Amino acid sequence: MSWAALPATAAWTHSGAQTGFEVAWFAAADGGAILTGCTAATDERGAWAVDYEKAGPATRGARRQPRRLGARSGPRGRAPGPGLPVRGGPLSFDYAAPSEDFTARLVYDDAGLVLEYPGVATRSA
Repeated sequence: MSWAALPATAAWTHSGAQTGFEVAWFAAADGGAILTGCTAATDERGAWAVDYEKAGPATRGARRQPRRLGARSGPRGRAPGPGLPVRGGPLSFDYAAPSEDFTARLVYDDAGLVLEYPGVATRSA
C-alpha cells in the first residue's frame, strides 16, 4: 500500500477524559518527516499543554515539553502512546492499552494520520 503525502498541517479536537485541541506541522526530512506540534487541554487536574517534536520514519514517541497552568515547565521526556502510526497496514486497526483498560478501532486517512480515535480525539482539519 502506498501512502499519500503528509499535509502541511493537521488538527484534532480532544474529547472524553480531556477537552482540548491539538495541532501538528509536517516537513520533509531525510528518511521521513519532521513532526512538530502542541496539545492544550483540560482534565480533572486542570489545564495543561504539551509541545512535541519528532524526526524520522516512525513517530511512536516524541520529545515533549509538558506545562500545567500555574506550574513550572516539566521535564523533557518521551511521550507514550500510539501518536501517528508507523507507515504500513490498513486504514484502521484495533488498538489496546491494557494498562489504561482501553480498546478502540483507530481510523486513518490516506496519509496515515488518525481521523477518529474513539473517546479521545477526532480530526478537525
